[in-house]
Amino acid sequence: MTGRIHRARLWVHEVWERHKFRITLTTLGLLFLTVFFWNHIFISIYPGHAGVLWSRLLGGTNLQRWYGEGLQVILPINRMHIYDVRVQSIEGTIKVLSSNGLLIDLDWTVRFHPKRETLPFLHREVGPEYIESFIRPEAIHALRTIVGNYTPDQIYSRDEDGLLQEIQALLARSIQEYITLDSMLLRRLMLPDLIQNAIQSKLEQEQIALSYPYRLLRETQERDRKVVEADGIQQFEQISGISILRWRGIEATVQLATSENAKIIVIGTSADGLPIILNTQQ
Repeated sequence: MTGRIHRARLWVHEVWERHKFRITLTTLGLLFLTVFFWNHIFISIYPGHAGVLWSRLLGGTNLQRWYGEGLQVILPINRMHIYDVRVQSIEGTIKVLSSNGLLIDLDWTVRFHPKRETLPFLHREVGPEYIESFIRPEAIHALRTIVGNYTPDQIYSRDEDGLLQEIQALLARSIQEYITLDSMLLRRLMLPDLIQNAIQSKLEQEQIALSYPYRLLRETQERDRKVVEADGIQQFEQISGISILRWRGIEATVQLATSENAKIIVIGTSADGLPIILNTQQ
């Protein structure tokens, strides 16, 4: 055993002495290539991201798997495309034609995230610029399709959640193969000023019409109250033989007479004469 080890060492030493220049040159070359292609060989995939491998020799995009977080080692002739698979959002402002041809201004926001399991297909069929080339056009199409089915007054009076559900359903169907739609928001929906004023006036008139029966009821009750009050006054005058006006004049005279303020009270000369109050404090 010792002899075999000794012979092996001699052989290694002999090979080294004979080819040390080539071995050194080859080692340095491999080291240089490793350093030069480091970023193409050792790929770091960070949290919230996923990778898709494109192989130069094995038919392009690897559709069988996606690559998760951590360090991935690949051949330098291949490429790893990294995608953000966290929840993202895009927004925009567009003008939409209503069903009767009027322009409506919309500010919208879409929140979404790519599906990991179909990420290789998204890369091959759509590409890294999928947000601008795929999601944004589909969102605009959904908005114009659904909002365009209604007139401005229907949109103004419609439940916003119901309108959003229609838009979200259409958008979700169009992108569901590659993308999960988390939510869609309409931040602002602005109708033409003329239409807004007309709709507001219409709604105000409807509210006035709805309140009219209550106004009639109130006026009827007020009329009944005044009739009862008049009957009571008439009965009082018949029983007492004194007019209600004279009675109230007497009450006022009594109240003034007991007041601490200086005054002169002049009683009328006729039977129905009412008092005249003169204030002596100047």
